[in-house]
Amino acid sequence: MRLPVSDLLNETIELRFREREREIRARVRAEEQERRSDLSRRGLISGRDLTAKRDLLLTRELQLGKIACVAEVLEDSGVPFGGDVADALGEDIGASIEGLEKRISEIDTPSAKWPDEVQALRVQLSDKVRLTYNEARLAQNAREVAGYATLREVELALRKFIRDTLSIVDVSWQKTRVPGAVRQKWEKHLGDVQSKAYSWLREMPAPPLFEMADFNDYVDIIQREDNWKQAFEPLLLKKQEAAPKLHELQALRNQIAHMRPLTPKACEALNQLAADVLARLSQAVARRA
Repeated sequence: MRLPVSDLLNETIELRFREREREIRARVRAEEQERRSDLSRRGLISGRDLTAKRDLLLTRELQLGKIACVAEVLEDSGVPFGGDVADALGEDIGASIEGLEKRISEIDTPSAKWPDEVQALRVQLSDKVRLTYNEARLAQNAREVAGYATLREVELALRKFIRDTLSIVDVSWQKTRVPGAVRQKWEKHLGDVQSKAYSWLREMPAPPLFEMADFNDYVDIIQREDNWKQAFEPLLLKKQEAAPKLHELQALRNQIAHMRPLTPKACEALNQLAADVLARLSQAVARRA
């Protein structure tokens, strides 16, 4: 089973599975020998049936072992193998595993078709694991793209609101209305950006200093005493309501920016926060007008 992840991950999955495969085969073989010895002595099942049952048991155990290895390796690498994948596996592969269990329990006569059926089940289960992973990864990618777009919309709107609001009070607000430590941080970040020797970067205009800000900085600017009293209080009304939401947006922003998985729950939180912040900004702009 090959998954659409890096060769290194695939190799890690295969190495881990080969080690587990030896354990599974040894355990199934030992169990088969014990059953063969007991059932043959009592004449309850033929040797051929026992072999077929062993093959089906081995198919199930190897597939479950491969799924476990994939889950472990992907979790170690930061790729989520829970939530969407777990739900999909429960629905998609669960029926096949249940069918396999039923066939194992129903073996009572030899069948020349058993080897073909065993191979078909192996292929079927492997394909379902692969397809389920693909679907989950596509859903994950879609959430991350949508999350970035939502976050961008909120941050641009918030930046514009702060810039427009403080510019009314003081045209030099970036020098007079930004806490000193925050401004120093921006200047350092901007200097780091401009010091890079990349040719493509030299062709671009230097970004405005305010674009070095993050959501935590927005909180510091809005809640600074003179800014709040003279500029933001008439528009936002309640000082303590904005900070928790912007701090949480910063945490979500870090999740997206650092390529960490954005779970369905995190995506829902982002959408709710974005809708709330954008609505409040719209109301504030209406009050300013």
